This record gives sequence, C-alpha cells and structure tokens, in this order.
Amino acid sequence: VLKTYSAKNYLDDVHRSLNGAFSKAYELGTEDQRKELEKMSKEFAKELYGVESDKVKNGNLNERDKMIMNQTYHDFQNQANAMQIFAENLKKINPQLLQDIESFSIEKASKTFANVAMHGYEKRGEKAPALSIENLYQEMGFSQGDDLKNLVVASREKLKDQLINEKRMSKSKAEEVAAKLIGVTFDVGHLNISRKYGYNEKDLVEEAKKVKPYINKVHLTDNFGASDSHLPPGMGNVPFQALLEAIGEEGAKAIKINEVGGWFEHFKTSPFPQILEAFGSPIYSAGTGPYWSQAGGFQQSYMEGYGQILPSTNYQMFGAGFSQLPQSLGGQQGQQGGGRMGSGGF
Repeated sequence: VLKTYSAKNYLDDVHRSLNGAFSKAYELGTEDQRKELEKMSKEFAKELYGVESDKVKNGNLNERDKMIMNQTYHDFQNQANAMQIFAENLKKINPQLLQDIESFSIEKASKTFANVAMHGYEKRGEKAPALSIENLYQEMGFSQGDDLKNLVVASREKLKDQLINEKRMSKSKAEEVAAKLIGVTFDVGHLNISRKYGYNEKDLVEEAKKVKPYINKVHLTDNFGASDSHLPPGMGNVPFQALLEAIGEEGAKAIKINEVGGWFEHFKTSPFPQILEAFGSPIYSAGTGPYWSQAGGFQQSYMEGYGQILPSTNYQMFGAGFSQLPQSLGGQQGQQGGGRMGSGGF
C-alpha cells in the first residue's frame, strides 16, 4: 500500500510539472506551435484515460467509457508510459522564451502609434493630425536610422490592417492613409550628437538617407556634437547642407521648424537674424545681395561681440584718478564751453 501511495504521488507530481511546461509552451508558442500542442494534449488524454479527451472534458461518458477510464487511469505503468511519451513530444516544441529588445520595442511601440493614429482618424477622418516619430539620441531607443525606419514601417502596417478590418477600406487607400498619418520628424541636432560616438559627416548623411522616404517634419538646430544645445544654425558643426541634400525632395516638402530654444535661454533675444545669416538669405526680397551673412556692419554677428559700447573717453575720465577730471571738479583736464553755472563745463 505504501509503495502504491508513493508511486501515485510521484506520478501526480510529474503530471503537474508537465501541465506547467505545457501551459508555458502554449502561452509563448506561435500559432502553429499551439495547434501542435492542442493535438498533443488530446493524444495524451487518450493515452492517460483510455477515452477521447472531449468526452472526459464534457462528462459525456457511458458505462463502458467509465469502466475503461477507471482501469486505464489506475494503471500506473500506463500513466508512466503516457507521461514519458508526452514529455518527449513536448521537448520538440521550442517556444521563444526570450525576445531581443529591438523587436520587442518595435512590436509594442508600433502598436501604440497605430492605435493613436487610428483614434485620430476615427475622430477627424482625413483631417486627422499626423504622427511624427522623432529620432532621438544615441543613448535612447530608435536613434539608429534602421530602427526608426522599421518602427515607422511596422506602425503603418498595423494601422493599415486596422483600417482594412475595421473601416472596410481598400488596401491601397489604407496604405495611403497610413503613410499620411505616420511619419518621421528628422532632428538634425539629435543626429549630430552621434559625433561623440565616432560618427563623421559621411555617417550622418547615410543615417539621414535611411529615413528619407518617411520624413514629414524637420527640426533645424545646431550643436557641437556633444549635447543638444539648440543653437541657431551655423553656430555649431551640424552639416546642414549635406543633410538637407541627403533627404532630397521628401525633406524639401517637409515642414521646417527652427528649434533654437538654447539661444532664447541664454541671450533673451530673437535668433532670427542669425538664422538668416546662416542660410545666406538676401536682405531684400529682390533676391540679390547684400545678404545677411554680409551684414556685419549693419548688425553685430555672433562672433563680433557687443561693439563700441564703452568708448575710451569713459576710461580717461572715470578710470584714471582725479587728475583726469575737469578743472571744475578739481582735476586738470581743460574745459570747453560754458559750465552748468556759467563758469565752464565738461
């Protein structure tokens, strides 16, 4: 009796372990793997109970079925054999237990972006606002051109499927709407920060080309490749001309935004003249010179300082002792013209 009791406990433990392994495999398995697991489960139940699993599950057993089930289930050798076969078959199912961070992030993020775009379409239809996914710094996700491209493609694909299934939209129309509602904000300053990781101008241009077909907005901002300084164009080392040429017609059609908050923060003035200077804009609408880049005599540029705000006479009069004061104040400087009281002045 003791041996029988121990054998039953052992088989029960094995059965529970197999159930746990089966449940995990079913949870993480692909659609095909789940179908195979369902087939294995029915075969295992038939071996274990001696009758079809559907009958056991539904309680649809006649007297003969009950007799067979009672004999088979209490045959410990039969149970052990059934569990051994089931365990061997279960080993052949190899579900993906771990997922790389890139594919996981793209899967989850694309689902979110597609849902947001779908919500906008349901509210505003063709006038729904477009989502622009911005390229970030190297330390953050989707900073690489390929990753950002894959995210946009996956987001558009999910939105397309939703439009087809929920709005009964044609495939071509759904693709058109998805392309309109999900795109890229190309931030040249964020890309330029890759320089501190060894990127050169050629590398930056290649990264820009990867997202070229998906761009609908461009952020124009400058820095020195170390941090997101948000300087006006022309004050750092962002290769504006090369990057704008790399994104071609798509970039030319995109909305341009000068993202220059760093200038406002430190200088409290508008950076608009510096932006005009950096891009070589003409001063007059006729389109001919002079240009803002030649306007150093009209307005001091970034490198020219504050100009003549402290004339040398200030230092001669107020910074060289009493001897430099006018005679009326006890100094030795000559006086010109009448003073305040009629006896000479400054």
